[in-house]
Amino acid sequence: MAERRYTMKLYVIRHGQSLGNVNQHKTPNDGLTDLGKKQARKVADYFESISVSRIFCSPFRRVVETATPLAVDQEKRITLSPELSEIFDCVKRRDHKWESREELEKQFPFATFAKTDEIKKQWWPNYPETEEVEVKHRVKSFFEKIIIPLLEKDEHVVIFGHRATTAQLKKFLCPDVSYEDHGNAVIFEYTLDENGTCVENKEITEHLEGLV
Repeated sequence: MAERRYTMKLYVIRHGQSLGNVNQHKTPNDGLTDLGKKQARKVADYFESISVSRIFCSPFRRVVETATPLAVDQEKRITLSPELSEIFDCVKRRDHKWESREELEKQFPFATFAKTDEIKKQWWPNYPETEEVEVKHRVKSFFEKIIIPLLEKDEHVVIFGHRATTAQLKKFLCPDVSYEDHGNAVIFEYTLDENGTCVENKEITEHLEGLV
């Protein structure tokens, strides 16, 4: 009998267009623009014929708003993962009064922090950060702690993050591939074998065609 081979489909998605992306934000924890909301809807529509196993997401508002339509459609809860948070490289993020874990879970009914996380523990990163050191380290920690245990389950896992965290995750998944900057709501699909090796990858943009 042939040995059972497992594969995981991993989808890495940057949040939809945010108010900060068009310089209309009043807070570091800004939400989506009207276009960003349309992009979030299109992301969810792309997965209409795909049974998603799990959804992981940065706790930032713009990212949770991007993930929510998919969570609602698939009737899956969003796991808020602090490791996927925005890079803390400016004082505005350092000085912002961030919501607690409890407050975030009340704001977003489909989203919860992992039960292993301490509810009163600070979830946002410490300032200052650089992408190639601190962000890289926490993304690597997320992959090792969360993704590796799922490799032998034929999962379809969707991960929503920011430019910096999605960039680092993509480098970690397929280090030999050259990537352009990750556009808003673009889907990168990876097929991983049971050892976590990337055997196939592709960039998906057709779901965003015609959006204005």
